Amino acid sequence: LKLQFLYFIGDAQLTDLTMFRMLGARGVRSCQRWNTTPSSVVAGVSEVRDLGKLLRDYSTLGKVKLTGLVAFTASAGFAAVGGPVVSLAHVGLFTGTFLQSMSANTFNQVAERDFDKLMKRTNRRPIVTGDILPEEARRTATAQLATGTMMLYAVDPMSAALGVACWGLYVHGYTPMKRQHWLNTWVGAVVGAIPPMMGCAAAGASILSPTSIFLASLLYLWQIPHFLSLCYLNRRDYKAAGFKMLSHIDTKKAGVFSVRYSAYTTAVTTFMPLYFGVASPFFAMEAAAMGTYMTYASYEFMKSPLQHARKLFLFSITYLPVILVLFLFHCGKVEIGISPKLLCPMATE
Repeated sequence: LKLQFLYFIGDAQLTDLTMFRMLGARGVRSCQRWNTTPSSVVAGVSEVRDLGKLLRDYSTLGKVKLTGLVAFTASAGFAAVGGPVVSLAHVGLFTGTFLQSMSANTFNQVAERDFDKLMKRTNRRPIVTGDILPEEARRTATAQLATGTMMLYAVDPMSAALGVACWGLYVHGYTPMKRQHWLNTWVGAVVGAIPPMMGCAAAGASILSPTSIFLASLLYLWQIPHFLSLCYLNRRDYKAAGFKMLSHIDTKKAGVFSVRYSAYTTAVTTFMPLYFGVASPFFAMEAAAMGTYMTYASYEFMKSPLQHARKLFLFSITYLPVILVLFLFHCGKVEIGISPKLLCPMATE
């Protein structure tokens, strides 16, 4: 506990008496036993604190929570076509996708640093505050992209190619288009639809297999009501920064699109798995119930966006991981057993 307190005081200059009182006689004797001084303990803890801040800054640049969700959708595709969950291939897929997504988000923040200054929700990002220099961020993001791509290539070349294409579309397509046209949301939805296809390819399935098409369609359609509600909640920031978002350009149309794409999502999740035979009828019933509520929430958003945008946004966040887990539960192809390749890459399954 005393060392935790030292962590928070950081670089404070302490007298020997103060250090003695804080560390106690036993703490000072421990320092002497290990041939160090109380002041060096403070310095060492300060270095740990600085490292922790650096990690937090790069986590902010890479949007770790969003990146984790992206990697999870790739894992869902992998598991849904029978890829062994406990395997080196799955580890490589998840980690490679995670690193590529971190890289794309970092390059996005480098490109938009002058506009992030104008928005309340982004004006404390590390590049804006100067905690991380743009060139440092570029170098780190380049290393992340290279490492992630190599890991994906080791698992499956098609997955690596899809990942690079996804990265390029996000960095060089979606990012600049945000200041040009409100259709950027639909371009971004294509980016979000690719990771589950990467997962299917990594497990040896075709990217045009029924499961791959279903998951990509689900991800593409779901993103429209999700991001339109999010953009409405941040409409003043986007407008101040000059981003062309439909939710502040034409809120009524944003509501109509939310209802339409929520209905599309409901139809796809209810009927496509049944048609292709990739999930049980129980999944269709669960998907219909969840999709109906999201469509209703979208309808309320269309009628009264000020009161209901947050409800739609929060439900959409819950909807995606739940529907994916339900699909994995009902598809009947999830293989939990340990792959021999996890213990020996040269082993045969």
